[in-house]
Amino acid sequence: MEQILQQILNKLQAVENSQLDMRKDIHDIKIDQAEMKIELSEMKADQAEMKIELSEMKADQAEMKIELAEMKADQVEMKIELAGMKADQTEMKIELAGMKADQAEMKIELAGMKADQAEMREEQGEMRKEIGGLIGEQTEMRKEVAFYYGSLMKKLEEVKTDLSSEIKHVSSVQKQHQHVLEIINEKQ
Repeated sequence: MEQILQQILNKLQAVENSQLDMRKDIHDIKIDQAEMKIELSEMKADQAEMKIELSEMKADQAEMKIELAEMKADQVEMKIELAGMKADQTEMKIELAGMKADQAEMKIELAGMKADQAEMREEQGEMRKEIGGLIGEQTEMRKEVAFYYGSLMKKLEEVKTDLSSEIKHVSSVQKQHQHVLEIINEKQ
């Protein structure tokens, strides 16, 4: 009977150990999720910085447009006032072409930034999928733990029932022995 009780205690200890392992695994998953949230917040901060840089570039472009408009106005005045200074106008056209080339480079950089943002969005989507998978795994683990716990409780009830009937049987046998001993004592 002590062996049966010891086996029950061993099984209960094994269940507690497996529950502790599962709690540790769940804790590790929560830490991983917290790290993912930190990475997401860093990515959002990077995106905010990019938006600031984009707005600064737009402001610079607006200033350049103003400068270009002013230069065109100056060219009109020069044509009216200084028709003979075509060489200077040619130099200004070369400068304008350089500015347009700079604007083209800025557009290329903006396109690159947009491509980077698209990649970041894809990575965020993948992270969300991974987090969803982890949540699904946690749900499965909880179901398995509940199933094993229920099974162990049923076994424990069965063992209790068996022990109770064994104890009743031993008690009955002891009473019969006592009765036989009393009869033997009376006959002596």
